[in-house]
Amino acid sequence: MIFVDYQPLSLVDNIGFLEYSKKLQPLYKPPSRKTLTMKLLPDEYNKIATILKSMLRSVNNVSITTDMWTSDSNRAYLTVTGHFIFNDRLYSPNLSTREIIKIHTGANIATSISAILIE
Repeated sequence: MIFVDYQPLSLVDNIGFLEYSKKLQPLYKPPSRKTLTMKLLPDEYNKIATILKSMLRSVNNVSITTDMWTSDSNRAYLTVTGHFIFNDRLYSPNLSTREIIKIHTGANIATSISAILIE
């Protein structure tokens, strides 16, 4: 649910969710928030990143789109999305979302985009 539906990590601590899970399968114990954060999410990220990098190595062209915004706390974030065709199917994965700490000049934004694309 957390990976697929973008549910908050706190879901696994909610009484309602725990009771629901217990009624569905009394022997199942949902993972802790710490296990999600330290093990399951990083493992899933690494698995998807490996697949994505493999796909990108085999395509000839990738188009990118970017967006940058400022949060309520005046932090700026940059997202880079790649668009490519693999096995006759269009993919548009988010390649990265990063906080931009330096002043938001064209050169600093370009450096951030370059670092994302190199990675």
